Amino acid sequence: MVFDRLGQQPSIERQQRNACPNIALERFGHQRFDPTPLLADPSRLAVFADGDFFLEFGRKIAGFQLTQDKLVDALQAITQGQLLAYQLGKLKDSGRLRPAQVSLGKRANVAMALEVARNMRSVLGANGISLEHPIFRHMVNLESVYTYEGTHEIHTLVVGADVTGVSAYA
Repeated sequence: MVFDRLGQQPSIERQQRNACPNIALERFGHQRFDPTPLLADPSRLAVFADGDFFLEFGRKIAGFQLTQDKLVDALQAITQGQLLAYQLGKLKDSGRLRPAQVSLGKRANVAMALEVARNMRSVLGANGISLEHPIFRHMVNLESVYTYEGTHEIHTLVVGADVTGVSAYA
């Protein structure tokens, strides 16, 4: 994969020569960089910290050690994702952002957000699989982002080709 002609329309003969993911990946440039939807919103964690919102065995759910462990892990992951997005934004502003870096950021942050949502859903136990709670709806939305047209796998191939110099698709 060559990153030197991003944003240019590929010729008809090149489109025919390069089957499916190459055309999409060639145009997968800086215009696709948008970290906002990739990050889990830390304010979603606040609902678990609100001790009056969820009670389990007559106790505030936030008062359980395992719940606090999951909350801290989630906050750590979200903060790392925000730092990654911030760094990618700085690279974009300086004109040094490469498509493989965008893919790495999207791959990492979508996977992180999905894992955080799954862990927060598990805090709610069986209630966590109900559409009544926003965390389940958020998790389902993230599942679709993760799997949409093989997005995770495509980002993996883009980063893999950049790291190794060998394209595993074509």
